Amino acid sequence: MKPWQLMLRLMRYRPALYGFGVFIWSIFFMWPLLPGLINRAIFDQLSGAAPAVFGIWTLVALLVTSELSRRLLTQLGTAMDIAVQYNIAGLLRKNMLKRILAQPGAQALYESSSSAINSFRDDVEEILTFSVWLLDVLGHVLFSVIAVAILLNIDLRITLVILIPLLIVISAFTVANQRIQRFRKASRAATSNVSHFLGELFGAIQTIKVANAETAVVAHFQQLNDQRRQVMVKDRVFTALLNSVYATTISLGTGMILLLAGEAMRTGNFSVGDFSLFVYYFAMVTRLPSLIGLLLTHYKQAGVSFQRMQSLLNAAPAAALVEHGPIAPDSAADFSPTSVLPNLQRLAVQNLSYCYPQSQAGIQAINFGIEHGQFVVLTGKIGAGKTTLLRALLGLVPASGTITWNDQAIAHPAEQLIPPNCAYTPQVPRLFSGSLHENISLGLNLDEIQRAQAIKTSMLEADVASMPAGFATELGARGMRLSGGQLQRTALARMLVRQSQLMVVDDCSSALDSTTERQLWQGLRQLPSTWLVVSHRRALLQLADWVIVLDAGRIAAQGRLDDLLQTSPVMQELWQTEAP
Repeated sequence: MKPWQLMLRLMRYRPALYGFGVFIWSIFFMWPLLPGLINRAIFDQLSGAAPAVFGIWTLVALLVTSELSRRLLTQLGTAMDIAVQYNIAGLLRKNMLKRILAQPGAQALYESSSSAINSFRDDVEEILTFSVWLLDVLGHVLFSVIAVAILLNIDLRITLVILIPLLIVISAFTVANQRIQRFRKASRAATSNVSHFLGELFGAIQTIKVANAETAVVAHFQQLNDQRRQVMVKDRVFTALLNSVYATTISLGTGMILLLAGEAMRTGNFSVGDFSLFVYYFAMVTRLPSLIGLLLTHYKQAGVSFQRMQSLLNAAPAAALVEHGPIAPDSAADFSPTSVLPNLQRLAVQNLSYCYPQSQAGIQAINFGIEHGQFVVLTGKIGAGKTTLLRALLGLVPASGTITWNDQAIAHPAEQLIPPNCAYTPQVPRLFSGSLHENISLGLNLDEIQRAQAIKTSMLEADVASMPAGFATELGARGMRLSGGQLQRTALARMLVRQSQLMVVDDCSSALDSTTERQLWQGLRQLPSTWLVVSHRRALLQLADWVIVLDAGRIAAQGRLDDLLQTSPVMQELWQTEAP
């Protein structure tokens, strides 16, 4: 879709509100026509060039009333602007966030998080800027058409002559438009580079300190800022140069009016009031070409911003960016599965394969099945492909193969294998800045019984009791105030409160001692769920109903633990290397 089509859809999101804004600002920008005519009447009456229709004080009162009315229109128009921009910005940001959250986890962002933040902030702001400029230019066009018609009616020759500076301004902005766009694009790219580096910097502070690379990092940061400064200075200087051309043109036009009006006034064909009206209207009419030029520049920048925002949508059509829908805080987007699947009886995987780009690592031709209520452990050496298998199963990577739920194919695993159908805890759980309760619930409306049961099953009761504020205890960024074992058990509790049929866990008890780990899994094993767990720990292998042994991306063996210890060399090696 073209940028103007996307912009039109945004305007249609709240047509009455946007239409009212257009109406208010059109009146606002045409309003100066009235004080220009009033000033003309005042000067003509004072100079005796025209008979008195209204008294001086009446005209002054009209002038004051006109100014007060214009200020009232300003307030009303500003309120409309805020409402329109809130709706447009809210819709764009909601649609981007909705599409990101709907993507498979490994593919949600194809660029850095800092670049995505720039899109949420700067690119949306660029769209809002264009929407404001559009109203401004529309109002100035209406004013200019009426003003030129009035001036032509007063003096055709002077009106045509003062259009020469108008053509100069149009030519200047036509020539400079491409350079403006190039400078703005360069400044946006330089700003994005600085933001991207800052994002990487804050995530790698420990690595930088260990490598004693602070000096080099600061130098590189300074280099990026110098590059940004250079392009920003070029942009600002060029903009200032154009503004000076505009100001010089206004002065030139005013001078031409003085020369021509002086001659006309000597012949009695041009009054002082006419002169004041020409000067008053000319300054505003001459602004129109520069405004149109800037509008075209903002339009092209809006096109770039739309492209950047569309890149966050992955394969979704451009129309998804401006898809209409509620944006109120109490009407959040629905991310529930496309369908709540029937009670799980059997999950089957056939020929599941995935190879990482530009790499031979991955999984190939994976086949296995899980029956209702089974506790299945997936094991193998480091690098065997265990985590990749889980991610492929859950649709977190674009794998090939077939996944069936009760003999029905799962068409979109990333959309269907989520709570309440399936819950997943990764190898390195992610917590957020917030309280323990907020990290467990993640917006879910939990009752005390649900929360207490999850805490008990995940063996967090003693930990919660020792925390200064209990469930309200703030965990810090990424749960930094928790130990590794507490973090893993908190993630398990978060999974348990979702009460899903299939529980998928990727080695999420490695930070626990063997006794605590055994007790934890013995409790989890009693839950009426089906489990697929990655682990090489003996405590879990001994609890398993079925063990799948992975080696070099393929299933080396699968069966009961006792049988595998007799028949599978890979399982025998794993068992020997794992401490009791």
